[in-house]
Amino acid sequence: MNKRPSVLFLTGDQIYADDVAGPLIQHLTEFGAHLLGWEEEIVGLNKKLTEIGSGERQQFISEHAKFTSENGGNHLISFGEFAAMYLISWNIQNWPLLFQDIEFVAEKKVKRKYQIEIEQLKRSQRALPVVRRILANIPTYMMFDDHDITDDWNITREWNGRVKESDYGKQIVANGLAAFWAFQAWGNDPSLYSDEFITGITQYLDKNGNPNIHTRKSFVDYLWNFHDWTFAAPTYPVTIFIDSRTQRKYDSLKGPPILLNDEGLESISRTTYKVNYYNRGDPILIVSPTPVFGFELAEKLQKYLASKSNVYKWDLETWVRIKKALYTFLGFL
Repeated sequence: MNKRPSVLFLTGDQIYADDVAGPLIQHLTEFGAHLLGWEEEIVGLNKKLTEIGSGERQQFISEHAKFTSENGGNHLISFGEFAAMYLISWNIQNWPLLFQDIEFVAEKKVKRKYQIEIEQLKRSQRALPVVRRILANIPTYMMFDDHDITDDWNITREWNGRVKESDYGKQIVANGLAAFWAFQAWGNDPSLYSDEFITGITQYLDKNGNPNIHTRKSFVDYLWNFHDWTFAAPTYPVTIFIDSRTQRKYDSLKGPPILLNDEGLESISRTTYKVNYYNRGDPILIVSPTPVFGFELAEKLQKYLASKSNVYKWDLETWVRIKKALYTFLGFL
């Protein structure tokens, strides 16, 4: 127990972009604008993010962005907000000196929740110096899951199609992916990202929040169509982190997804054989944000509850739900 771990793997939900504490959102918005030097224009939003109060984003998130999170009252929207969330997650120096006073809230239920969140945030603050020390001293590799972008990200064909048709939803997802790249993925393996990829993001951000329609569309479409997130961590045995969020396929409109399409399987092979010390037959560690072999009783309960309501509420996106796809994955391995 006295030996330092050789590596730390984080398998998703490093941040929660959707379920953000009320006392924190105003600071994230202002800190994000300060970091960039400008406030991002959100197409179709008739006010600035700094003008939106705590807990007031749920309608925009649900009706305009077409997200299904039920906790989106303070959902991150701009690239600056995503960046600010990463920076406060790992460094106490970026936190507000004081949280916004609760007196502006009239409802007792909401006020109580707000006070509980302040207590929870203070506990998180006290833990952050230890978190920072761990990340500074242990090689750390990270893959996204849904909450790094939004709850239920690509959970069904219906979800993917509805959000893809929403300019608001597409912009938020692109902002989340750009921030994931900058604060997580780039550090996993910088060589994976071409000059074209990096330039596409930096040129968009260089527009100071007011890109023309063509520039914004190019940025959003590029990130939506980018699927090379799978990567290898230089361990022995080699460790392959799989992307089970952007390389899905669906056999129904509202049913559970197949978590890896053929392209996703091929990316595992391609990534493995690029490792210069890997030889066919060597053991491989596979890191999947969604457990391949989950707790059977819990997964059966998930399936039952989803049949009584919907897959969004109960996160029905387990490997075992579509057994043919699970067998294909295991056979491939």
